[in-house]
Amino acid sequence: MNTSGTAWIPIADIDGSLRLQLPSQPAATLALHFDEVPPNVKLDLYAKKWAREYSQFGFEILGSQTVQLSGHESMVIDLVQKSKSQQLRQVLIKKEKKVAIFTCRDQQAPFLKTLPTCNQVIRTFRFLE
Repeated sequence: MNTSGTAWIPIADIDGSLRLQLPSQPAATLALHFDEVPPNVKLDLYAKKWAREYSQFGFEILGSQTVQLSGHESMVIDLVQKSKSQQLRQVLIKKEKKVAIFTCRDQQAPFLKTLPTCNQVIRTFRFLE
């Protein structure tokens, strides 16, 4: 994962999860953590498990789509949390039994400005062999 060409800086590495922040927008964060699933589990089934939990935390799913990133099965999920005026995008990238989960979060108003830099960093992600 490469942050060059963006303003993202690391702010924490907690329990193997990396968190980045934009200094000019303290509410904007980009987090990465990993999960393990059986190698034969499809990513959309794994994501459906989460979808039930989103509503418990006040999130509404705006949309989702399956894509290929770096040659791996991936999924993009866009959400909004109206009670906190936050919007986020989760990008799940699966390789065998590992799932990399990126969460790009910001206040709703500036989210569309934050999202391109999140996407730029996410596109540079590669699993270590």
